[in-house]
This record gives sequence, C-alpha cells and structure tokens, in this order.
Amino acid sequence: MTEDQLFETILHDTYTLTDFHRRLKLLRDFLENCFFTEDSQSYSDFFKKHQISASDLEILSSWGDNFYNSFEQENVYKILKNLEEKIKDIPIVTVYLPLAINSPMPANIGKWFRENIKSIVLLDLKTDYSLVLGAAIVYNGIYRDFSLHYYISKYKDEILSIIGEY
Repeated sequence: MTEDQLFETILHDTYTLTDFHRRLKLLRDFLENCFFTEDSQSYSDFFKKHQISASDLEILSSWGDNFYNSFEQENVYKILKNLEEKIKDIPIVTVYLPLAINSPMPANIGKWFRENIKSIVLLDLKTDYSLVLGAAIVYNGIYRDFSLHYYISKYKDEILSIIGEY
C-alpha cells in the first residue's frame, strides 16, 4: 500500500484527533515489537495482549495483513513520520460539549460531521461545563455557540418580557 492508502485506511474509522494519535501510537508499538524485538507477534495477538479497547481492537484488526505488510524495518519510522505529518493537512473541528462523552458517541458525532459537513475531517472534542444543552464549534478559526445558554443570553430581553407578561 502507498502512504496515502495507509493514511486513508487509518482515517476511515478514525473520527477524533485523540483516536488518530492513540492508534498511530499503538501501530508504532506493534511495528517496533515486530521489527526490533525477538518477541514478534501477530497484530491481533499483540493488540489483545495490550488490553486496548474493543473498538480500537476491531478497527486496528480491520486494517488487515496488506496494511501491516506495507511496513518494513527500513521504512517503518519514515512512514510513521509521514503519516503524522499528513494529519496537518486534515481539517480539524474543535467541538466543545457540556459533558465528557464516551464511546460510541465520538464516532457517532464524527460520522455525522463527515456525512453532513465535510467528508474528511477530524474532531478535537473538549469539555466546557459552562455550555448548557448544546455545543460550541470552532472551524477555520470561527467560534459558533449552539448551546441553550447562548440563545437565552441572546434573547434575554424578549424572554424576560414574555415572562413579565404572566
């Protein structure tokens, strides 16, 4: 596989910047185990042994033999470095949420962004407890607040006027 194909394979089911960096680290650990230790294992055995999450195990296993066989001892660090560099060309959308979320929500949000906003994008999920019932998004340096807190503040006078009529 070419480096572009390797990168596309990683991005296919990777929706957040955190997931990308974690999976690239797991890939590096596996490849170093293969090429630079005497205890070489198959990727499925290696990942199972290292107790990674079920979703990461499923995704890393889905990359298949063709993906892993694209690496050789002589090129492993060069390719990994280039994959890390390619991420700089991918649009990053920072999403502020009022609560911390767990799997599978980041993937669901990432899929929605790819289907509705931009086909190739990674999310940088952050927690902002000041938000209420909604999210804030930063894309291309522009901050947009879609939380209830924002809309209540924006329409405060009208809301108070309506409440005052009662």
